[in-house]
Amino acid sequence: EKMASFTMPLVQDNETGWGPEANACPEALRHLPFAPFSKNDRLGRAVEWGGTRERDRRWQKSRTEEPSPFVYEQIDEEGFRTVDTKTTTKPRWGPARRGAMGPGGRG
Repeated sequence: EKMASFTMPLVQDNETGWGPEANACPEALRHLPFAPFSKNDRLGRAVEWGGTRERDRRWQKSRTEEPSPFVYEQIDEEGFRTVDTKTTTKPRWGPARRGAMGPGGRG
């Protein structure tokens, strides 16, 4: 019976920055944009850089675009009515509570 094997991929450590070093990028990926960030930079900066294109793409209108699942149809509110759900406060002491703790009021 043959066991499955796993080969550990080469992981390069960049001690001076965040992400791969410039010379570590394979030739097939050199056309992709990459903005170097320091390990001391806030993560928000990297997210803002990456999210700009996605945000712009999201707002572009397309005739073939499917409707968003987050758009709600207007609901006919005439079929709804308000129901009073307020609870009345019961007095702590009074005829309804008298004797509830037994004689002497100690439980």
